[in-house]
Amino acid sequence: MASALKVVHSPNLTVDEEKIERCEKAIDAAETIASDKWMIEVAQMASIKSAFSEAKKGKRQPPFGMKSYRKYCESNRCRFQPPHATRMAQAGRILPLLPKALPTGNKIPWTERSVRPLSKLKSDRTIESAAKIAAKDTKTKSLARAVVDVVAKRRLIAPKAPLTPAANIKRLLGYTEKHLVALTTQPKEFWDAVEAEEPGIAARAAVALEQLAAALRR
Repeated sequence: MASALKVVHSPNLTVDEEKIERCEKAIDAAETIASDKWMIEVAQMASIKSAFSEAKKGKRQPPFGMKSYRKYCESNRCRFQPPHATRMAQAGRILPLLPKALPTGNKIPWTERSVRPLSKLKSDRTIESAAKIAAKDTKTKSLARAVVDVVAKRRLIAPKAPLTPAANIKRLLGYTEKHLVALTTQPKEFWDAVEAEEPGIAARAAVALEQLAAALRR
């Protein structure tokens, strides 16, 4: 829940501080909007978080002397409790990636809680693609969870292009070299155990490797 705190805005601000103040003013203004209030709030909290990230990447001074978004959430400037403020910033990143309505035309009543399962997904492209798949045959109340399920089932992974002949040989070489080192350093007891478990397997492996060597020499 937003507190009744009103931030006193100051002159002579840095670029990052100006961005944060604009977001804070938008959150203040959202108090008068009943319908899309939460959507405005999460979008602004995501922008505030990005301001801290941009300041850090640009090696600029921390906004308002706060070195991280977490410190901001714990300060009197933030209208929300720290855990909720963090979740709001995550929702603000995710919400623009999701469909606004189902194929039936029904509007999707997204909430911070409903998009929370998606916060663990780091790739924006993954979220967008998964949402399009999940929205086709999923009920509104479980759409966010369905998006996670779509990713978990690897339905988004495009089939890999077939390896070229040279790439196949390179992969075979790496596999062979790795196991060659492991096998040639084994003691006699190892090979005795192998023969006891599968008689003749070492000889068959030797024949197969000789045939492979002959083929590679062509």
